[in-house]
Amino acid sequence: MWDDVDVESAKDTENTMKTEQWKSLLDNGARYERFYNTRESAWKIIDSLGNNKKALLLQRERVDIGMPLARTAAGRLLQLGKAHVKPSFPNYPRTPIPMSEIKPADVVILVLGTTGSGMSNFIDKLTGMAPEHEASKLGSCTKIVTPYAYRRDGKRFIFVDTPGLNNTRASKREVLGRIVDWLDKATKKGIQPAGVIYTRRITDEYSFAAEFKIFQTVARWCRRPAVAERVRLVTTMWDEADMDSAQGMENAMKDEHWKSLLDAGARYERFYNTRESAWAIVLGLGHTRKIPMSQKSQAEMRKKFEQTAPRKQNLPVKAGARSRKRFAGVRRRLRRLRGLR
Repeated sequence: MWDDVDVESAKDTENTMKTEQWKSLLDNGARYERFYNTRESAWKIIDSLGNNKKALLLQRERVDIGMPLARTAAGRLLQLGKAHVKPSFPNYPRTPIPMSEIKPADVVILVLGTTGSGMSNFIDKLTGMAPEHEASKLGSCTKIVTPYAYRRDGKRFIFVDTPGLNNTRASKREVLGRIVDWLDKATKKGIQPAGVIYTRRITDEYSFAAEFKIFQTVARWCRRPAVAERVRLVTTMWDEADMDSAQGMENAMKDEHWKSLLDAGARYERFYNTRESAWAIVLGLGHTRKIPMSQKSQAEMRKKFEQTAPRKQNLPVKAGARSRKRFAGVRRRLRRLRGLR
């Protein structure tokens, strides 16, 4: 407010603050600056922090993410004395939160989907984290169930990243087992997910038959009304898709492939690869109602997953043939929409 005050009288307040209220901080190395409500004045203050901007990083880690001091870059430097710990500014650090630090009051969102559908990217857009170094590849870059914390509007969200359900490095049984194991531990701590987000690439018209068995696995658990209304079926890659063919694929999924879950109460959403789009989906879930979880429901879910996920990764020949026949009409309609014969 230096642009709105009488400078002489303001100097008296300034001197009092520097010699009394803020003295201890200034004596320990903090610097005092005036802000004149201009872009130049703001950047002068930012630039004076130096190239590594450690102060800003610490604020983001402690205040925005809610990270314990010992797990911040500054905290690790103080505890371990490792000078090579580098801040990841301007992105938030990619630091998972252990199960022991997740609380029942947290808003826990489970993110499921097929490999390459952008589950990790969706979480990156929500949290501002730097992308994983393998995230540009179509193979699965997430190997284990990994929760990340982020604070918004006074609430702490926990976004649970999971391996792709058609993972190239593990069988469906192994992937589903890891997810159920994580939910088992969460349930024992009184933690209940506020929602499930299932992602799929809108550009993948070839994978209907292969994905059908995988999606049925999720649908068996999510079809209960109390669960289904907390589910968002999300298509990704809209920023790279041909709109006409993508809309044809979207209609086919809503009318056939995802119909049973949508009829049970799930909602369909598009993700446009932006922070605003990601948060619109998450906030649309709300945060007061949660999926009722119990040891009994966990056991039922595990049984359904095991029934749907055979030990062999490939579908039996008959099941695969039925799936291919079921979706052959969908592919023909998509080709007609794209002008192909």
